Amino acid sequence: LSTALDEMSRTITDHDGVVAGFQGDAVMGFWGWPEEQDRQVELAAKAALRIQDRFEKAHKEFKCGLGLAHGRAVAG
Repeated sequence: LSTALDEMSRTITDHDGVVAGFQGDAVMGFWGWPEEQDRQVELAAKAALRIQDRFEKAHKEFKCGLGLAHGRAVAG
């Protein structure tokens, strides 16, 4: 599980996201915070697809669900 969380976190940061925290076996990432980004939706989607691809190839014993939300949010 640690390896999977590390991979997800690295993928988020590699795609200019910010790791906001961990919820059990999930990683929460933000784009466009704390600095605005013009391509935040594109970057988040690319990170999600990369995570899914990595899990399908390297971690077949895990199932990987992904969720994306877009819009204004209150963080903190």
